[in-house]
Amino acid sequence: MAQEEIRILPLFPTFVWYLDLAPEKVTAINAPISSRLDAMIAAKTDHVLGQRLQTDQNLHTDPALGGLLPQIAGATRSALDFLKIRYRQFDITGCWANVSWPGTPHKEHCHPNNYLSGVYYVEVPPGGDNITFHDPRVQPNLFMPPTREQNTENAGKMTIGVKAGTLVLFPSWLVHSVQPFQGSSSTRRVSIAFNIMFSDFERDVSPPLWEGNLKAPD
Repeated sequence: MAQEEIRILPLFPTFVWYLDLAPEKVTAINAPISSRLDAMIAAKTDHVLGQRLQTDQNLHTDPALGGLLPQIAGATRSALDFLKIRYRQFDITGCWANVSWPGTPHKEHCHPNNYLSGVYYVEVPPGGDNITFHDPRVQPNLFMPPTREQNTENAGKMTIGVKAGTLVLFPSWLVHSVQPFQGSSSTRRVSIAFNIMFSDFERDVSPPLWEGNLKAPD
């Protein structure tokens, strides 16, 4: 008699892409970014100690990010190829630095009006070395039985460890947050956030994905 077998079908999964760049790349990429941010912070005379700072969303046009942009592009192509997405071209629609000090949280949020979003880590202090992703489904929190161990199949949120040189890519609709960390007043956490969207969206993506069977005569 054939043995019965339960099969598991991972329907509608949520993917997060995670990459640790090689140490020699990290040094070359991070040094000019940190130097550029140091100059920007020094010029901000009204900064309150401990306040989280964000640059404008056009940071990808700054030469200091020249080493990072090819890494973002490569990771994006890898993700789109994995998903078997048909596309012509994509653009960074926004890119900005987050600089935070001890005790500063980054509350739950997502990045609307884009397809993929990501974070690259420049300076990562102890305790500030993670990002949390939250279950995008609405109903699972209505009933949450205890588990023997927490894993990606049963958790309502998952925290992923990061370090300087880590690049994380995820769907823009996926809610995420960052918990505050502890440390001295000189300790800071620096990350570069960015959004990705298809170029020529109206022409390439917006048209319906089906064809009619009633054709107009020539």
